[in-house]
Amino acid sequence: MTEKEQLAIYDMKIKLCAQSHYKCEICGKVINAYNCQLAHIKPQTKQNIKKYGKEYIHSENNNKVVCSLECNYKAQEKTGCNNV
Repeated sequence: MTEKEQLAIYDMKIKLCAQSHYKCEICGKVINAYNCQLAHIKPQTKQNIKKYGKEYIHSENNNKVVCSLECNYKAQEKTGCNNV
């Protein structure tokens, strides 16, 4: 991953953290741009990238901030994203 891509991800984390009032969107735990993770709403699969486009899959509109992998899995279960 290039430095430019890393900065873009960090900028997205900052923006999404602010939108979520610095709380995990699943459990409500306090987070910040350093310790949060991005959770795709529509999973990053070849089928979804072909259907929606790479830009949408990696956009702010298709991501939420979570505190852990556990909450990332819960987010997928909650939205039914395990089944594409």
